[in-house]
Amino acid sequence: MSILEYLTVLVSIVVGLGVTDLAESVRYLINPDQSVRWHWLPLTWSVAALLMVVACWWGFFDFLKAEVWRSPVAFMLILFTSLSLYLLCAFALPDIDWKEDVLSFPPEGEEHLDLKAYYFSESHRMLFFGTAIVFVVLFAVVAHVQHAAEQGASIPGALWSATRTSLPFVATYGLLIVTDRRWVHVVLTIVGVGLAFLLLFALTPMLAEG
Repeated sequence: MSILEYLTVLVSIVVGLGVTDLAESVRYLINPDQSVRWHWLPLTWSVAALLMVVACWWGFFDFLKAEVWRSPVAFMLILFTSLSLYLLCAFALPDIDWKEDVLSFPPEGEEHLDLKAYYFSESHRMLFFGTAIVFVVLFAVVAHVQHAAEQGASIPGALWSATRTSLPFVATYGLLIVTDRRWVHVVLTIVGVGLAFLLLFALTPMLAEG
């Protein structure tokens, strides 16, 4: 087994667990025995999380070939990025553990799992968008550090570039944590998902250059 295969196995397991968790949440929601009040905001972010997995997985195989990630300390950065991606998938949609927090009881007495209540709950906003901040920062650092290593540039300069790259994301996702105003979330969901695509599809080719 080559070192690339050895490193890829662990990353594959962690990222695969994220996709599995997201799929289990979808299965739970579409269960015929489960009454759900659907809402487009958490569904949009769950699709965005899945596409982040695809984009990262596409780049991970190539950039793990680079020598810069061959030390255990450097590889921890890759591992933490993968773990944050897993948690992002895990927090995107509710599962059975969240049920008591997102139930609604309309006048007719039927119990519903309310996705809008789940999305706007303080715990979900903190967990999901807090994890999104961690993931974006780590992914930007990974991309710029590898690019710097390949180009012979300085690592401090790469960290500064990663900070500038991730700052709009931190501001956007941070605001989504602190406010529950619907119009803010509608606007920033469009902006935030767009920024995520911009980050991933702009930086993934950079990763693949190595």
